[in-house]
Amino acid sequence: MNTARTVAAVSLMLALGLPTAGAAIEPGAMPAVQNYDGVQYVSGGIGVGERNAMHAAARNYDLHLTFATRKRGAYLADVDVTVHDAKGRTILQATSEGPWLYAKLPPGEYRVTAVMNGEKRVHSTRIGPGHLRQVIFRWNVPVGGVRG
Repeated sequence: MNTARTVAAVSLMLALGLPTAGAAIEPGAMPAVQNYDGVQYVSGGIGVGERNAMHAAARNYDLHLTFATRKRGAYLADVDVTVHDAKGRTILQATSEGPWLYAKLPPGEYRVTAVMNGEKRVHSTRIGPGHLRQVIFRWNVPVGGVRG
């Protein structure tokens, strides 16, 4: 099945409220796992197949970051992310390739900084063994534009 047909089929299934788990995940839909100084992460979430693939893999990551606009909740991409540990060391630095970034971090205290169009958002969080932490970053973005 080609991509256009898959997207059309999944869109129809979603509109009808039908389950889409197997139909929406195409081979290669999962973004590549990246590594920054020993910390594994994945970013993406653009398109139905990629979102479903990331959702299926979410349990393997203990930090989930989401990037969106404040008013409409529209997803954002190209967000610069830096994670510092309690000692101030940079343990992750990346640019999100979609609205979601998942990372595998050891238990501890972290400061997560997200920058979009020069506007910085900072959130402190704690990762515990076997516990998922979700952080949502929101920006006021004018209608019709994000980056240039």
